Amino acid sequence: MKNEKLFRKTVETGEATSVFASPFDYIENPDRDKTYWDWTITPVKDFDGSVKELIFILVNVTDRILTQDRIQESEKKYREMAERATRLASIGAVAGGITHEINQPLNAIKVSADGIIYWYQNHKGLVPEQFISMLGKISASVNRINEIIKHMRTFWVTQDHGVKEEFDLNNVTTKALSLIMSQLS
Repeated sequence: MKNEKLFRKTVETGEATSVFASPFDYIENPDRDKTYWDWTITPVKDFDGSVKELIFILVNVTDRILTQDRIQESEKKYREMAERATRLASIGAVAGGITHEINQPLNAIKVSADGIIYWYQNHKGLVPEQFISMLGKISASVNRINEIIKHMRTFWVTQDHGVKEEFDLNNVTTKALSLIMSQLS
């Protein structure tokens, strides 16, 4: 019906008709896949201008249409992957900030617990053994959390292949100990 209307339109108007990527289903043979065709119907006119004949050209464009569909599907897939990567990068940035914020008070807890245990070894009997045992568990738990944080950092921290510099280990150790001593006093 639709195709017949196109031919009638060309005969009635005397103008060429074109249809692009028109789908065609094989009703008599449902096992065949749908195909796509570009149609051009061109009138051939008499001297008086009336349509005498029609030139009908069909071009099979199925491969082009199927390729375009695959390209669109691929583009959609890669857009979704890019969006997911962006979300993961955002999550990584947030997680990086969170682990940094967690790490600071966690280190203070670790230094305090280990400092009391160290102090106790030189002053036995002044603090109940039960407290020292609990402080040991706190210190071990902090170590476990630090390992989790280190593992989490591997997901977003890239290895720095920067320049290695020499430094004075004694100077760094002295500064670190002075920080610890100030927190213990």
